[in-house]
Amino acid sequence: ILNLVISTPNSVGIPRSI
Repeated sequence: ILNLVISTPNSVGIPRSI
């Protein structure tokens, strides 16, 4: 399982687990 931080225009970054 890799943890990736996806940046969104509304927030700085959201940690997503793939």
